[in-house]
This record gives sequence, structure tokens and C-alpha cells, in this order.
Amino acid sequence: MTAPDLSRHVENGIRMGEPLMIEDMEELLEPLLEPLLTKQFKIVSRKKMLKLGDTELEYDENFKLFIQTKIANPNFLPDIFIRVTVINFTVTALGLEE
Repeated sequence: MTAPDLSRHVENGIRMGEPLMIEDMEELLEPLLEPLLTKQFKIVSRKKMLKLGDTELEYDENFKLFIQTKIANPNFLPDIFIRVTVINFTVTALGLEE
């Protein structure tokens, strides 16, 4: 997904309160997502606002962001791990028993 497309989809999801899934993300996240992941919200007239790039958006609480990668064992930077919840769906029952 190109940066303009990603920006448009993220903005629409935030405005409409719809979930957004970004697929095939690499180990480095897009800088565009930084204000969203660090929750850089401002309260203006009882509305939660988020500045995403050059655009200031009203944040809908129903918005959810899911990021999916095909990397089996991603080697994310520590600052990414503290901002997101990482779920490994390749875990097997045998692996959990061990």
C-alpha cells in the first residue's frame, strides 16, 4: 500500500469509527502511524482530535487498528513493542505445553 492510500484509509477509519487492517507490514512501521500509536490526542470542545500528517481529525472511539505481518518471528524495535500488542497466531498446542 502506498503512503497516500494508507493515509486516506487511516483517515477514513478514524473519522467513521471503522476497524482497519494493514496487511504485510514489515518490521518498520510507517511514520504516519506514530501519532496514532502514541495516542497524541487533544481535546477540543469535548471532541478527541488527532493530528495525522497535515490533517486534524475527530477521533471516533470505535476505531480499531490491526497490523498483520507474514514475518514468522518479527524483530521489532523495543519502542514498537511498547506501543502495540503482538499476538503470534502460529503458536501450537504442543508449543504451549513445552
